[in-house]
Amino acid sequence: EATEVPQHNVMALWPGTDKKDEFVVVSAHYDHIGVGRAVDGDAIHNGADDNATGTTGVLLLAEALAKLPPCRRSLLFVCFTGEERGLLGSRQFVASPPVPLEKIAVVLNLEMLGRPEAEKAGKAWFTGSGYSDLAQIAEPALAKGGVGLVPFRMADQLFSASDNYPFALAGVVAHSLSAGSLHADYHQPSDEVAKLDLPHMTTVLRGLLELTIELGNRDARPAWNE
Repeated sequence: EATEVPQHNVMALWPGTDKKDEFVVVSAHYDHIGVGRAVDGDAIHNGADDNATGTTGVLLLAEALAKLPPCRRSLLFVCFTGEERGLLGSRQFVASPPVPLEKIAVVLNLEMLGRPEAEKAGKAWFTGSGYSDLAQIAEPALAKGGVGLVPFRMADQLFSASDNYPFALAGVVAHSLSAGSLHADYHQPSDEVAKLDLPHMTTVLRGLLELTIELGNRDARPAWNE
């Protein structure tokens, strides 16, 4: 029998310096689809790539950045609930924002970082990359960490499929970054930790560390394209 339980977004703030009233949001969703139709007797959907890799990224970036000098902007690390049920956590954040939406310079949402396509280890892509200048800002910063940007055939249609989208609808420059593909284990019990490419994920996170620092320190905020 169905039971209602309260769900929570989980947040941590690393205050900035001279631009501390502006925020860079680094986010990922921590929910998955739970127990579903069994495949070969296994009904537990682990969600290792979708999206334990993203939330691991948020936590490791927060841990690394807390050991470095603060950025000019404040960094807000957010793990959203309810993405798989309709972006519930990010919609609630935008509806009752803990910081003013107009003070959010950019949302960098992490989604499925652990399973690169063939020949694309160390590569990443943005959803809706043509909608703003974030990808152009990101390319040299990611490269400092050894990460290259590549196109992905479904990148535009996936722009509205993750927690960046409620922010974008509210006018905040917000994209999801992924470093893999919609593999055969997507939303299956077989999305297991053992299938993650940890060296690839480590490279991607080194690039994301450089990108977060760049977004935290640069003078201009990312901007939408016409």
